[in-house]
Amino acid sequence: MKKKLLLFLFFCALFISCGSEIKNSSQPELINNICQTEAMQQSVNTKFDYSVYNDIVEYYFDKFDYEISVGLLFINDDDIEELIIIPERDVENEGAYIFTIIDNEAVPVIAPNEQSFGGNGGFTYYDRKNYFVHSFEIMGNEDVISTECYYSFNIKTGEAVMLDEFTTTCEFDTERYSYYHNGEAVTEDDYTELYQNYTSLDGEKTITYDDLTIVKDINEFNISNIREI
Repeated sequence: MKKKLLLFLFFCALFISCGSEIKNSSQPELINNICQTEAMQQSVNTKFDYSVYNDIVEYYFDKFDYEISVGLLFINDDDIEELIIIPERDVENEGAYIFTIIDNEAVPVIAPNEQSFGGNGGFTYYDRKNYFVHSFEIMGNEDVISTECYYSFNIKTGEAVMLDEFTTTCEFDTERYSYYHNGEAVTEDDYTELYQNYTSLDGEKTITYDDLTIVKDINEFNISNIREI
């Protein structure tokens, strides 16, 4: 009887031990499956309905005499591509209109005094770094003033915020340059050092009207078919 009891206890202990090993050996696979499931769910959650941009494109198509240039690109480091609309070629001080998606709605990226960004029918931005540039020139009788403003935008509101303003003036008679940073006079060396904080970054891209998809017939347009940048 004692032998049978000992044998029974031995097999019970062996079963528990094996069961523990099986359980422990399956945990990494179980955790891996959970991670894969979560990753798949996150992947599904990051797919956005870009058709909300279609009405925006139609509005600007009608506003700018039935031909505009349209593209999608990543300005900041999330999974939403911003809509870029350049209405005309090489128009002085005319750049790009920017839209993003917030809570499944198309929202304009604008600043208090700026509705579009860029200049001369082009748009400069830094891929996935949330920097973009607005540039313009003012031609006077005695000098020319050139300004570049670097912006970022709030991904929760779409509000564009100016980070830095760089301005140079050149006098025609003397060809003398003056340098300004955020409205204050600085030396050329200081100006260059501050300016290089942006120009030294990777990912700078400049796009023009012809780099995007030119829309000539709004009835045939669909945001899913535009040219990749």
